[in-house]
Amino acid sequence: MRYYKMEIDMERIGDVICHSPSMSEMNQYCRGQPEEPLPVGFCFAYRLQEGHVLTDWLANDKGWLLISEAFRQHVLEVVNTEVQLLPVDVVCEDDDSVHRYYVVNVLAPAEALCLSGSDYSTFQVPGRREPFYSVRKYCLSASAIGGYDLFKLTGDQVIPWFCSEKVKRLCEKTGLTGMAFVEVRTQE
Repeated sequence: MRYYKMEIDMERIGDVICHSPSMSEMNQYCRGQPEEPLPVGFCFAYRLQEGHVLTDWLANDKGWLLISEAFRQHVLEVVNTEVQLLPVDVVCEDDDSVHRYYVVNVLAPAEALCLSGSDYSTFQVPGRREPFYSVRKYCLSASAIGGYDLFKLTGDQVIPWFCSEKVKRLCEKTGLTGMAFVEVRTQE
């Protein structure tokens, strides 16, 4: 099985990039555990002059996986993953149009980072015992992924999303937009 790091597609022009104007301190969400619903009034917003194309994975200032209903239907309903979907509105600040999206909170992060095969560096963060890993090229332990098709790695510093070739094929087959895929190495 092949695995990919999922990224925002930076080749496209005109895609919406959202920001969260209603609350700035929302880091307690998407930590790999069940979360309460997002607070009433929390939303993501965008301006048409900065982007007008709503993709199926919206870039945002939280680094969260913010997906459309189409992504939910075509991918999440048919792949092996343990996630919680947190409904959120995406609001156009220019015309007040509202679009329903979902923040994806992975509930079963995989302890699958294989440092021996990855290209990375470490540095110490003041007040933190463990080093911080800055990974340039990921290598994953295939046996530690647990058969999941969409997942994140364990650790509080890990932002990237990873997926199996099944997710990549579904996204391509159904024409989902906003994401790019970079194949990662795997070891047993």
